[in-house]
Amino acid sequence: LENTGQRYDLESSGNRYDSENSGNRFNSENTGKRYGLETPGQRYDSENSGKRYDSENAGNRYDSENSGNRYDSENSGKRYDTENAGQRYAAENSGKRYDLENAGQRFDAENSGKRYDLENSGQRYDSENTGPRYNSEQSGN
Repeated sequence: LENTGQRYDLESSGNRYDSENSGNRFNSENTGKRYGLETPGQRYDSENSGKRYDSENAGNRYDSENSGNRYDSENSGKRYDTENAGQRYAAENSGKRYDLENAGQRFDAENSGKRYDLENSGQRYDSENTGPRYNSEQSGN
């Protein structure tokens, strides 16, 4: 106990459990402690304007008064807003992926450049193609 560097020396300033140590993890007087109710940066401090669940926080994820709310029915840019011209599934959107009126649609039967267009002269297996590999009409077959 006379050894200043002893692990349990209550007088040692660097003692792990020294209640007077300002750097003690559970020191109620330590302003930077994890659960200190007096610390301004506390995660759940009801007086902290930036806390995660502060109902008065303008940036709250589920704040019904927040114009940028993900599910705000009044938000023109929300993901499922039926009035939004750029909506992912807007039936009026000419550039949507499955728009039957879109000339460049992936499976448009009227698209001459589609992969399996039977009317395409350059089709890989076109029986009317003079240059196919197995054409029985080919002179060198």
